[in-house]
Amino acid sequence: IPEDYYNRFGYMTVLPEYTTTIEGLARLQKLQSFPSVPGSRALRRSDMSLLPPFYGTAYRDTPGITRRDTAHWNWLRRDPDFDGVVITDGDNLSGYAFTRIK
Repeated sequence: IPEDYYNRFGYMTVLPEYTTTIEGLARLQKLQSFPSVPGSRALRRSDMSLLPPFYGTAYRDTPGITRRDTAHWNWLRRDPDFDGVVITDGDNLSGYAFTRIK
C-alpha cells in the first residue's frame, strides 16, 4: 500500500491518545529517570529532532499509519508541561514516552 494511500481519500487511522492515571504521581515535581531500568533518562528538548525520524522508521511499514510532519512535533516544544522518558541503546534512541503530571 502506498504511503499516502489513506490520506488521498481523506481517511486517517484512528490512533487515540491514551491517558493513564496513577494516584499519588501528581505529587512529583519532575519525572526522574528510573535508575532500575538501564538506558532510560528524562526526555530533553534537544531530543525533539530525533523523534520524527524515529517515528517514521518505527512505523514506515505499518499500513494506514498517520504521517507526521515536523509541525506535528513542534507543539511539544511549546508545552509548559513538557516531560517524558527516552529509552537508549548506547547513543541511539530506542523508544520514548511523553508524560504530563497533573
